[in-house]
Amino acid sequence: MRAHPLEQTQRLAEKLCGTEHVQVMDGALVLATDPAQAPEIVRVLVTVGVALSELRPVKRSLEAAFMELTKWALRWMRCLPLRWSPSNASSTNA
Repeated sequence: MRAHPLEQTQRLAEKLCGTEHVQVMDGALVLATDPAQAPEIVRVLVTVGVALSELRPVKRSLEAAFMELTKWALRWMRCLPLRWSPSNASSTNA
């Protein structure tokens, strides 16, 4: 999202979406939120006088999607119990 004044827009976006879901990147705000919320966010910003010049969904790269998926898989795998193998048995039975 590109808007002016940026600082005011950021504060409002943080109130609407939560601080953890708002970032400033390259002079624009990036909101991690459901695109269905866009009309309400725009309505609030325009109502208070923010000049909104760009609003578009950001597509994640294939690499970013892969990293997100594997991050959860690795966390899940760490919770699995160790599996028995013949090499484990020989060291515990000795």
